[in-house]
Amino acid sequence: MIENENNKENIKQLIKFILNIYKKDEEIDYNKLQEDLNSKFRSGSMLVENVLEFEREAELRGIEKGKIETLKYLLKKKFKELPKEIEEKINNCNDLNKLDLIIDNIFDISSLDEVNKYL
Repeated sequence: MIENENNKENIKQLIKFILNIYKKDEEIDYNKLQEDLNSKFRSGSMLVENVLEFEREAELRGIEKGKIETLKYLLKKKFKELPKEIEEKINNCNDLNKLDLIIDNIFDISSLDEVNKYL
């Protein structure tokens, strides 16, 4: 029971610590974050590793979502409309390289059929 209460307290402190980082609104240095977490939460090293992995995955999902939204915006501006089929393919695209390739070539792409070939 005591161990469970300690874990709950560690988790509360960890959440407060992470929220404080986000208030700073700066890019996260994961090595520094890991050092800070390890120094503050030594007893929860597995918890620290899980949180760091979650943070990395969340950052990648945020980057992916930003690229998806940017690409849809650019295609709508260029072609005036974006068919549902292509929008769904873009929304479901997990390959950041494909999204980057389309964004990088947006000025050379002359049709939505070309976009479809990238996806």
